[in-house]
Amino acid sequence: MKITIKYLVIFALLFTSCSRHYVSSDPLQQALLEENWKQSLVLADKDYKTSESVEHKAIKGHVFLANNINNESMDMFLFLNNEKNNKAWLQWTESFKNKYPKSPIALYLYGDALIRNGDNTQAVKIFETAEKFAEQKLTKSMIFNASGLAYLNNNNPDKAQGLFEQATQTDPGFGDAHTSLGMLLSSKKLYPGAVEEFSKALAISKDFNLATYGKACATIATCTDAGTLKIIISDLENIKHTQVKFFADDVVVEVLGIMVSGLNKHNTKGNEGTNIKYKSIVTRPDAERKFLLENASPQQKIELYKQARSALAETSKAMVNLAKRPDAHVEGELSIPAVGKLGGGVATNYSTAVDIVKDVRGKVTSDMNTLFKGINKEELFKNDKALGGLTTVGIDKHFIDFSNIKFRCLYGLSLI
Repeated sequence: MKITIKYLVIFALLFTSCSRHYVSSDPLQQALLEENWKQSLVLADKDYKTSESVEHKAIKGHVFLANNINNESMDMFLFLNNEKNNKAWLQWTESFKNKYPKSPIALYLYGDALIRNGDNTQAVKIFETAEKFAEQKLTKSMIFNASGLAYLNNNNPDKAQGLFEQATQTDPGFGDAHTSLGMLLSSKKLYPGAVEEFSKALAISKDFNLATYGKACATIATCTDAGTLKIIISDLENIKHTQVKFFADDVVVEVLGIMVSGLNKHNTKGNEGTNIKYKSIVTRPDAERKFLLENASPQQKIELYKQARSALAETSKAMVNLAKRPDAHVEGELSIPAVGKLGGGVATNYSTAVDIVKDVRGKVTSDMNTLFKGINKEELFKNDKALGGLTTVGIDKHFIDFSNIKFRCLYGLSLI
């Protein structure tokens, strides 16, 4: 009888173990089911290299994330930047989860899709189940990290912080978890701790644009030393990734704007005409527009840049609205109110409307680049009165809110 019970126990244990170790005919899926992230990277680059399918892009995003190839990971996730792709990803992951219900990776990917489709509460439940089945520390760390983002999106930063900390402790070599924690600490204005976490992320992935951006922001928030500011601003200007670069440039302009304000308190010369409106410039011919922008005063360039940034956001909204009605009739009139004042107006069909918005967007982006390069940073850094503006005004009070930027990057929402 004792022998029979012994064999029954062994059989039950073997059955439970086997039920979690699934077999897939797809080599990459098999590597994922085995929580083998290194092999997954090799296979993703080999088998899915040129694939444009939603599920392949999303899977590569997570494989890159696990292997600390962070900028490329963001590119993959940004592919999911529309409702159609998010729904397709949800459908695929749900099917994958149903086929492998005890796989931590299948559950993790399904939870990711739930977040992208707005169901953060259900995602948290799925992540809790996934963590119970996970065997590898890296997988557990990724699950804690993703669960923290879901809690953050549900306006529970304290719970999110605990999960981010758990993620960094479970696998200290997972760079993205340090960036998650750094962003959250920054949003709570705990800047020294944030800088430490971003530094850890950069030690793991030296070209990680979000970590570079976050560290610079956290450092600038309390810095008035010219030498440090020059280094940090240089780091921000060297960010190449389009999505992050816009925010990096915003921070630089915000800092320079405060310095110019500090300088103008002592010197009113060159501060005239700050009420100039960008929307009155963008409709002018290219040569005239460039001349006006290049010859604007430092204060004007700061203000015009911020107005152009707002105009760029208007073009993004216009593109989103147009995407909802690609079947607009040729004989009809398609209004584009968001860019009407920027030289757009009325188009006869969807294709023409998109061309109008792209044209305006190109002009605005070019103008922002002209204004950004036209601000004489070296002169400001040499001026004690300009640096004093940072102390007097307090950059922390005027700082750009970036607490949710990482979430938006990872979950494919538009940043521009």
